[in-house]
Amino acid sequence: MIINTRRVIIFGLVIIVLILLGVFELFLVKNLRSAARYLIQINEQAISVELADTNASRYRGLSGRNNLEADYGMLFSFPTKETQSFVMRDMKFPLDIVFIADSQIVEIVAAAQPEGSDPTKIYTSSQPIDYALELTGGYAARNNFKVGDKVYGLSFK
Repeated sequence: MIINTRRVIIFGLVIIVLILLGVFELFLVKNLRSAARYLIQINEQAISVELADTNASRYRGLSGRNNLEADYGMLFSFPTKETQSFVMRDMKFPLDIVFIADSQIVEIVAAAQPEGSDPTKIYTSSQPIDYALELTGGYAARNNFKVGDKVYGLSFK
């Protein structure tokens, strides 16, 4: 009877460990996928960015998020240099949109306001761009970003 009880306990512990490992792996893989961050730099400011480089990730953008961490943004990478448009669909906070061409800021939209699921305001770059950077509204002004500033660390193509 002792041998059978011991086997049952060992078998139960093995099952529990396997379940815990599966849950941990699922949690870890999910967070690694969503936490891919890269560093770019504008002036002296290092910014951790999440890369939006697919049609789906560019469409989704930051929609539905409640906020951004400090010194964090979303970098939109486009396959070809073209004029690009943005809307504030399902945003919950204002954003600065920094349009970038040839590793240089060419235009800044300051504090674009959130709109619901049917946005009407369209923010279009005035010239073809390679990248656009979305930051918490006011971030660009607080860090003295201006047209002509160089953006370092852009090597996502």
